[in-house]
Amino acid sequence: MKLLSQFFFFLLLTVFFFSCEEDEGTTAKSLTVDDITIAVSENIPLDTVIGQITVANLSKGLSYTIVSQSPVGAFAIDEEGQISVADSSLFDYESYTSITGIVAITAHGYEYKEINVSITVEDKYDDVPFDAEDFSLKLEENPEENAVLGQIITSISSDDLTYTINAQTPANAFSVSAAGEIVVNDASLFVNSINPTITGTVTITGAGLIAQEIAVALDLYSIWLGDNITFTKSANQDPTIEAGQDRITDNVWLTRGLAGGEIYNAKTETYALKNVSPKDTEWALGTIASADDITDLSFNTFRTTVGSPKQSVGKDMVLHLLTDDIYINIKFTSWSTGNSAQWGAFAYERSTANE
Repeated sequence: MKLLSQFFFFLLLTVFFFSCEEDEGTTAKSLTVDDITIAVSENIPLDTVIGQITVANLSKGLSYTIVSQSPVGAFAIDEEGQISVADSSLFDYESYTSITGIVAITAHGYEYKEINVSITVEDKYDDVPFDAEDFSLKLEENPEENAVLGQIITSISSDDLTYTINAQTPANAFSVSAAGEIVVNDASLFVNSINPTITGTVTITGAGLIAQEIAVALDLYSIWLGDNITFTKSANQDPTIEAGQDRITDNVWLTRGLAGGEIYNAKTETYALKNVSPKDTEWALGTIASADDITDLSFNTFRTTVGSPKQSVGKDMVLHLLTDDIYINIKFTSWSTGNSAQWGAFAYERSTANE
């Protein structure tokens, strides 16, 4: 009898021992999941999915329950953990700049878990004005096709805007990208002698914004790097006739009067004015080979640039025709002074239009 009692005692101990082991093996695990932060634009459509709750250590058998939210009814959550818009009227920046809530996550064999949901509602502008600058640019003729010339400047992000060309002269010269960049559309139209200025207007619109219209002006200049020619005006040669003038363009005819003095523009002047002539021009010491050289040149009137006109001989200079917007390399090779037999004579070498 004593042996039987001992047997049952050890049997009970064994059952108790294994029961404890089983209880220890079923201890609930923790769910690995973070709070979620979301940013959305206001007036977002109903049922739009705006976020996803992700549990790092479990993907199946999860249940999601909204414990609380403010304002009530703003968002919903489905069985997959996707957060969506439940009431689009509450996603209004003027009413709520943020929406918050607590979501409970449960799974069999795992600890109950709550996370915070924080939604930032961003302003989308409601029929408000914005600033947009006219686009103007001076550039060298013959740019590359599809070259980006610059960005239209506005007071709000270009991502929120749409750009539409209303008109341009000549047609199809430029385009506007979705990001508001002015782009060369037809490079063959960007020629100074054909289209010295390309103009247009662009309308800028956006959701909830008052449309703005800007002007586009592209001024084309030319750098003449063609073969040099020599112009010579003989002593006492009549400055009013074509042979006594260097008719560089329709706007600039350089010559020198019979009484000497400095050169003038016979197209618009009948004699030289000290420190003014030749009109419609400006001059700089140096040479030009590309657009990069322009910023290194200091332009002024002819006399201010060279000092006394006779001191112009042998100096490398750049002549800028203002109306035509053409840059020319020029060097005077002679300048007469002294008796009347030499009056009005001068000579120079200059570059010509590009081939």
